[in-house]
Amino acid sequence: MVSAKFLSFDEFENTLVFAQDRFHKRLDTLEKLVAANRFYLFGYGGKGRTLAWQIASGSDIKVTVYDSSPKARDLAAKDGFQTLSYLDELRQTEYGVILGACQAQLEQAALVQNNHVFYQEAAYLFDVAHLANKARDFSIWISCNMEAIYEIYISIHPESRETLTNILRFRLSLDPHDLIPSKNKNTDMWFDVPEHHSQRNYATFLDVGAYDGDTLLQAQHRLSVNRGIAVEANISLFDSIKNVARFYENGIQIMPHAAWSHKCRLHFSEVRGGMISVSEADDGELDASPIDEGVHERVDLIKMDIEGAEIRALEGCRRILKTGPDLAIAAYHRPDDLVQIPDFLENAGYVRTNFDFHVAHYSDCFDDTIIFFLKKQ
Repeated sequence: MVSAKFLSFDEFENTLVFAQDRFHKRLDTLEKLVAANRFYLFGYGGKGRTLAWQIASGSDIKVTVYDSSPKARDLAAKDGFQTLSYLDELRQTEYGVILGACQAQLEQAALVQNNHVFYQEAAYLFDVAHLANKARDFSIWISCNMEAIYEIYISIHPESRETLTNILRFRLSLDPHDLIPSKNKNTDMWFDVPEHHSQRNYATFLDVGAYDGDTLLQAQHRLSVNRGIAVEANISLFDSIKNVARFYENGIQIMPHAAWSHKCRLHFSEVRGGMISVSEADDGELDASPIDEGVHERVDLIKMDIEGAEIRALEGCRRILKTGPDLAIAAYHRPDDLVQIPDFLENAGYVRTNFDFHVAHYSDCFDDTIIFFLKKQ
């Protein structure tokens, strides 16, 4: 793969400012659609459903839902939304059509043709929640932290610089076309970068935020790991993880708590129109503990995706980090993840002389930006 041209700071800044200007020019069109007081939503999956609720609860905008699935339309009706049964009605409407699929917005746009509004554009217009932050925070943060972001651009592997730039352009323009040159397949998430760039063989895989074991299963198939460690607080998912363990020669250890910097209990709550708040509380519903206290074997690769608590979890596995496992970490939950997580890891020993730093992106929205640290030979 040929690396893209290295950008000076001025070139880097101008590239991002141009992306931001494109959105500002489009904003007039979008605000005219808002003034009509009605939107259609194309797609009532997890993302679309949450967005519809956030718009309806935070404004007087009327939302009408179209989904090709009768079950999804029935769910939308049950949730109190009017529904459409035929795509042609979207094509003919004079109202804005929000594209609700974070994995297929460009395909949706081609079907709708007129008055389409990309998912992140809608999230910006209504300033809805993106986990612990508001959607607009992601664009604003870039504008206020160009120098810090450029330091990441300098330190990243040359083959990832264009990808990082495109992710940042997208967070400013909110147009998923900016991701086309570098977006990877969602089915490749977590594993394509280690497969193509890793210099080592993996035996033990530590999955922090293991959910139902889906990533553990892929790790075994794609990387031939023979030992798994699952950090997962939701006990209802343990049977599913245990089913995956049969593919592991040396089994899977389940750590039944949330990953945190120290032992405590955590309370999760929704505030400000759907934003997630995590706080320590004696009566919290989840046990939390440092990973270092539960893992006493060598780890070769850590995957971490825990809804914005990544740095807290990394603080709780400093001993393991000293052994230098490769890392694959979600960097999209908070606006500053792309800077704060690499800065933390550099202080923990993940320096450029010993590790290559990569970034990849796997969706048409803010979600699924992953950073990788792979040990050099």
